[in-house]
Amino acid sequence: MNDDRIAAFWTWFARHADQLRATFAQAVAAKDYPTLQSLVERVGAELQLLDRGLGVRLAGKADSCTLAIQPLHPESRPLVERVLAQAPALAGWSFGQAIDSPPANIIVQDATGKQLVVAYKDVRFRLLPPKADGSVSVIFALPAEFDPRGDDGHLYQAAATEILKNAFGGTPRGMGTYAMVPASWIDGETRPVSELADAWSGR
Repeated sequence: MNDDRIAAFWTWFARHADQLRATFAQAVAAKDYPTLQSLVERVGAELQLLDRGLGVRLAGKADSCTLAIQPLHPESRPLVERVLAQAPALAGWSFGQAIDSPPANIIVQDATGKQLVVAYKDVRFRLLPPKADGSVSVIFALPAEFDPRGDDGHLYQAAATEILKNAFGGTPRGMGTYAMVPASWIDGETRPVSELADAWSGR
């Protein structure tokens, strides 16, 4: 990876930093989740011009924001470190590989405005045995009863997607399917979702 390309990303980010922070703060205050998602996608699109193995998260408030750049695959970690090593000092911004204070809730909303809020502390998971192609699927479990195939099923699937974004910046390489289901559907042990990243790297 050419350092000039990394410098070009930071030049772009510095040019838009104030606007990104202001838009982020307004969207958080208004609970405007589509705008928050579009901000993540905007920054992510610029990062993926460097390498498609880079994921992004944003967190913070009006006067202080954090941009977390995360490796979607283990082999992308050295590049993440190189990108962060070149991060400029920008007022109101900090940079790293993780968000210090993860959100208490997963909040998703569809195009009609229907919303689902899931508490992180309630989510558990299980990694399934590898498939013939080597991919590993993950099942997320909630203590609530719901029908993943019902009218709100897409919201639960969207919540599962958000968990992967928070843990890895996106769907990691080698992961197969994933879904969220009631805990009553799962026999045997599950683990707290806070352990997902460690379980995946040690699988």
